[in-house]
Amino acid sequence: DGPPGFLEGRCRQLSREEINNNFNQGDLLTFGTCSDGGFSVDERAEEAIQAMAVCAAEQLDGLVVVAGPKDLSWAATLSACFADMGCQTAVVGVPHSKSLNLYVPKLMPMTLGFDSSRLLLGEVVGNVATDSRSSDKYWHFIRCGTESQTMEVALRTRCTYSVLPAESFRNEEPMSLGKTAGQLREIIESRVAAGRHSGIVLLSQQVIERLPEMSKLKYELLEILGNVESSGTNKPPTRREVIENLKSDDTRELFKRLPRLVQLCLISSRDRQGLPLLPTDLDGDRIVGRFVQQELTSSKLQMPFAPRFHAMDLMHTAPLPSPFDCAFGFTLGHTAAALVCERR
Repeated sequence: DGPPGFLEGRCRQLSREEINNNFNQGDLLTFGTCSDGGFSVDERAEEAIQAMAVCAAEQLDGLVVVAGPKDLSWAATLSACFADMGCQTAVVGVPHSKSLNLYVPKLMPMTLGFDSSRLLLGEVVGNVATDSRSSDKYWHFIRCGTESQTMEVALRTRCTYSVLPAESFRNEEPMSLGKTAGQLREIIESRVAAGRHSGIVLLSQQVIERLPEMSKLKYELLEILGNVESSGTNKPPTRREVIENLKSDDTRELFKRLPRLVQLCLISSRDRQGLPLLPTDLDGDRIVGRFVQQELTSSKLQMPFAPRFHAMDLMHTAPLPSPFDCAFGFTLGHTAAALVCERR
């Protein structure tokens, strides 16, 4: 059961038959994750004592943690605590992430699991692209996952257009959602003129949240909401009041064109830092498609535009491992075993 089960001492030895039956089958996401909170030595001291007791009871030479950034941070804290307490058990972390959100430059540029997820996504998006080309009447807006996954799928499928945050490219000026929709409108018009009425648009999972004007909008909203709270009025401002009090034109235009539910969530919800919060189930593909449809309507050009929306950011959660990931995992396992033997 992952870190929670380990701390409770729920450990057992795997038989050769169990290992052979699950060899190269993935299934890592069925395990639990560590508890929420910080990763300082003081905050995790109690868990470190529990872990050290389990290691002593099971006579473990090494503790190998195959996980993403959160659980690897937990493992690093355990390692520091073990060193301070004189525990002889070696703690080794193996990066595993389908989203490529953890890597070591020049040493390990890819995490275990990323190759499998990108291949599955590329296959599914390729099937949608084939259907789009054969029907030639739908524009497919596909939400793929993180920026790295979206970029990999875009390179594999050669999509019509991809929407990625500006941080994904160096020396690139951030593009607003309005400019993105304008570019897509021009592409649609040029393809219609060439006799093509379909296309594929790939989007990353956080494309709306990481817009340059979205960050600006949150801070302006925070100022408006703070003024309302300081005046002693418990009633939140209405959408019209927010639009009237927004300072810049780009944030006002973005807020006006967002769906009503997103507007209300920004007004009424806050994150841990106190900033206005977007909905957790935000459909960025539908918002971009909505902006493109508004651009086409404002251009007053009569042209067919039939959008279809696909959310594939959870489809690649637990695919069968690719041949590369099978070999990569085998190599990482040997490396972890060598580090345990060397007490590193």
